[in-house]
Order: sequence, then C-alpha cells, then structure tokens
Amino acid sequence: MGFLKKALGDLMVAAVCVALCLAVAEAALRHTEKRHLVLNAGLKMKDYFHADVETGYDITPNLPPFTIETWDLKYEVWSNGLGCFDLPFNGGEDYILLLGDSQAQWYSPLEDKLGSVAGKALGMRVLQCAVDGFGAKGELEKARRVLAQLPNPPKMIILASAPNDVRDDYLYPLMTVVDGYRVRLVQLTDEVTGEYEVKNDREELERETENFIKLCSNRPALSGVDYAIRRAGCFMQRNSVVYNIAKEPAKKIIKKVAGVFMDSGDKRTLPDNHPAKNEPRRLPCPVWYASPTQYPWLTKAWEGEARLFEEFKKLANDTGAIPFSLMIAENEQVYSYFPKGPGCDVELPNRKVQKFCQALGIPHFDLMDGFRKYADQTPKEKMDPVNDLYWRYDGHMNKKGNHLAGLLLAQRILESGLLPIQDAEKKLAGIKEQLKSFEPAKKSG
Repeated sequence: MGFLKKALGDLMVAAVCVALCLAVAEAALRHTEKRHLVLNAGLKMKDYFHADVETGYDITPNLPPFTIETWDLKYEVWSNGLGCFDLPFNGGEDYILLLGDSQAQWYSPLEDKLGSVAGKALGMRVLQCAVDGFGAKGELEKARRVLAQLPNPPKMIILASAPNDVRDDYLYPLMTVVDGYRVRLVQLTDEVTGEYEVKNDREELERETENFIKLCSNRPALSGVDYAIRRAGCFMQRNSVVYNIAKEPAKKIIKKVAGVFMDSGDKRTLPDNHPAKNEPRRLPCPVWYASPTQYPWLTKAWEGEARLFEEFKKLANDTGAIPFSLMIAENEQVYSYFPKGPGCDVELPNRKVQKFCQALGIPHFDLMDGFRKYADQTPKEKMDPVNDLYWRYDGHMNKKGNHLAGLLLAQRILESGLLPIQDAEKKLAGIKEQLKSFEPAKKSG
C-alpha cells in the first residue's frame, strides 16, 4: 500500500512538472512568430459578410473598425456605406474604381493597399471595392451595385484578376453566409472531370457552420466519442501553440505505429460519412495552372472567363469609364525556386487574360514581370515578411508587395496616357525614384 501511495505521489509530481513546463513553453511561444497558430482571425470576421441571393455573399456596409491579427500583421478592418473596405466616398470627385479579390481587399492596412498607393501616386482617388473570394463574375456584380449608389461614374474601372478566378467563376456563387460565417455552397468534387456539388440544404449548411465553430472543421463527427475528441482538439488548436506544433508530428508517428488502414488505400470498410470516402480527385497542380487540352472542363471554364471580359468592357463602356485589366501575381509565379507540380504552367492564366484583353482592346498590365524584376530570388524556406513581397505563412502580398504593385500600376497608367493626370511627368519621375528602393541588394563576390 505504501508503494502504491509513493507511486501515485511520484506520478502527481511528474504530472505537475510536465504541466508547468508546458505552461512555460506556451507562454514563451506566445511571444514568438509561432503565435500566429492561435490567432483565429476567421472567427473574428463574424458578420463582416452577409448572405446575398446573387453573389452568395457580400461585405456588410457601415461596419465600425475592429482589429484582426493574422500571421505577421495586426490591422484594422471596417466597411464604408458602399460595402467596401475603404474610407467613406460620395462620388463627388474624379475617381478610379478598383475591383478584385482578397489580394486587392486586405491582408495589409488600408493605407498600404495597392489601391491606396496607386491613388496617392496618381493624385486621384481609387475607390477600393474588392471582395475576398470573388472571381470576375462576383466583382462585376459588385461594380454594378456600387456604381448604382454613386452620382458620377469613375474615370476608369480596374479589374484585378487573380489566377484562381477561373475556378471561382466556374463554381459561382462559391459561398454564402450562415450564422455570420461564410460557408461553401459549391464544392469541386473532381478536378479531373470538373464535377461539383451544390449544397442547397439550409440545415446542412447550418450544421457545417456549427461544426466549424465547435470542431474546427465542417465535416460531421462520426460518433459521440469522435465528437468529444475533436471538440477538445479544436479547443487546443485555437488556444495552444504547443499543441499546434506537436500535432502533425504526433499524427505521423501514430499512423506509422498503428498502421492505420486508411493508408493502405482500402476505404471500403469506412463509414459512409467518413471524409476519406469522399475526398475529391485532385490534379497534381492547382486547376488554374493545368492545361485545358488535358482537362476539357477547363476549356469551358476559360471560355466563360472570356465572356466575362466582354461583360467587363461593356460595363465600362456603358458607364463611360475606361476598362483596365490588372493581373495579380501569386508568389509561385514570381519566385523561380518555388516548387511547381508536374504539368503546372504558372504563366497560363496570365497568357489567357492577355489574349482576352488584346482581342477586346482592353488596356492591361501584368504584375508578374515587374515582381520578378524586384523580387529577391535567393532560395529560402520562408518568405521574409519585410523584405520579400509576400507574407511568410500566407500567399497574399505583404505591405512591400502592395506598395510595389501600387507603384507599378500607377506607372503604367501614367505612361499609357489613358487618364488626364496633372503633372504626369513629375509624378512618373517620383515613382521611378521610389522604385529604386525595391531593387534587391546585389550580392558581393
């Protein structure tokens, strides 16, 4: 009996020591770059978007400022009366309307966004009405709604295209809002054939939203035990840096030791609601970089994009504005050392958009070449959030990338003479001077 008491006492002391060590490690890690693992920015975006019958969702107008922190960045977001992440605007001055997705909407403070930088360099207001997750189809509908609320048309409408627009437009409307959070309406179930699933069951969408909040995933629990384990795991995922660091290595060890039957590829004995039974067939690279000649559904999707550029030109012409296409560059397009999957043609989306614009006579500018010129191509494990052009843990442009994009855009507009900008030559000279600071340092020796 005495031995048992001693063993229990030793066990309790060991447990307390482990708990104290974990607490100290957790506190220390909260002051390092690893803190991004528990920031949960998505939960803080509750009610930022509202459901919309046409586009699936949109930004809720007139939201007061609130702070979010993601990865290497803490900044304020809000919305103006037009439902745009921008300062209030009543249309009483000459302006440019900027459309786009998350690259043009946020992931930097407003004053550092490419539209703000371009507007300052041009000396003309750029009204930034990009919406995270929209492709060209949603962006054009956003433009119609914004323009309907303003007394005067813009001088120019800029459509900032991202490579993944072709997928987002193919699946449009991609998402809706349930209980304040965005949830997928359409899921691409087979990337080889282009088959997709549309979710029309409101109760199912509500369950997925509840699962996201409670289980950190929209997939349902397989049992009461599975629910309890995943609920606890979700709590730890959102609140413990140590847990997040240890999670993936622990999973790999458990799978190797246990020889989980899923790894053998035999899914016949899995329950019908197990996620592994319904995993979509994937291509070896993102669908927007894949060859349409190999996957016919992509030919149809790109034909749809061509029609959207026709719509874009018509919208601008009907408004009395100049249409302008801006091609956003993703990090894997810019940095030559980034790994690319087999069959990945990272320049394909840009060639497609250029072809559309040339056929329609739409002025256009591709950021890819400019970013390649100014990017530090020295291979590294992670992006430098200050000196590189993209964030460390995310594919979006960082502050420096946004500033470079804004300056290059303003330079192209000034050089093209498309807009009657006062003191254009002086402003061009100023931009060229600023661009010198973006040139990568020359390596010695």
